[in-house]
Amino acid sequence: MHTRTILSLAGAVLFAAGAHAAQPSTPDLIIAPTAKGADKLSVSFDDKHVWIDSGNTHLQSQVSKGSRWYRTAKGDLVAELKDDSLQFKLRDEAGKLLWKVKFDGDKIKIADNEDMQKAWSIKHAADHDKVYDPKGTELGTIRTGSESGKTKVKDAKDKEQYVVELGRPTAAPGVLLMKGIPEAQRDIIAAELLIHMK
Repeated sequence: MHTRTILSLAGAVLFAAGAHAAQPSTPDLIIAPTAKGADKLSVSFDDKHVWIDSGNTHLQSQVSKGSRWYRTAKGDLVAELKDDSLQFKLRDEAGKLLWKVKFDGDKIKIADNEDMQKAWSIKHAADHDKVYDPKGTELGTIRTGSESGKTKVKDAKDKEQYVVELGRPTAAPGVLLMKGIPEAQRDIIAAELLIHMK
């Protein structure tokens, strides 16, 4: 049996054993879309777990053997996350790289390859962040109000897309503008950015 398959199965057993970990009653992050009928994204975490809820999507991660394993409520593996202080990587069950997220000076880069070619990006400025697609086209802006503490995400046409009540600036919701990244993977990256930048 392939080593990664063994690790995946071991992770499933550990997940099942720890699946009853109590999810915090108050999420650490709620990203509310302004579009009527769209699903909110909520993220909760503790030292060993991350919970992601959005509509019918419910993911939970658990740490095992130096990785964080994201699984559905049924225990199906969605992604394995491995990180260090300057980057983190999402891989599928077979070990294939899905996304590499790198903290690079005033930018967060997200690419589906090790060389960070054609990367999506979020660029930090003094009072806002800008989101770009792999061609360098601006997708939108993330800005936190100094008095309200609310973070608002607007698209390139200055139309409000998301509102976040966190009380501190975060680039995490900007990932939701990156529609070329599958939704569940976008949600995981947003959650991990929140955790890495707390």
